[in-house]
Amino acid sequence: MIFYHLGRYILLLKASFKKPENFKVYWSEIMREMVSIGIGSLGIVCIISVFIGAVSTVQTAFQLVSNLIPRSIIGGITRDSAILE
Repeated sequence: MIFYHLGRYILLLKASFKKPENFKVYWSEIMREMVSIGIGSLGIVCIISVFIGAVSTVQTAFQLVSNLIPRSIIGGITRDSAILE
């Protein structure tokens, strides 16, 4: 019984790495899925990035409590640290 399942697994691997018969169909389907996934996730990415920026700004402001650093600089510091990461 184990050889039966092992053989089926090997045949599955062989079929998955085999060259597709009609590459144009697969290529257009891959491109369609990439666009769908990329555009579909922009909303959640924007929401998450806003919250990450807000948390970074609050933490930076909390750490830089000093009269030497004006509060108007904190946004620039947060922007630079986000770009560097």
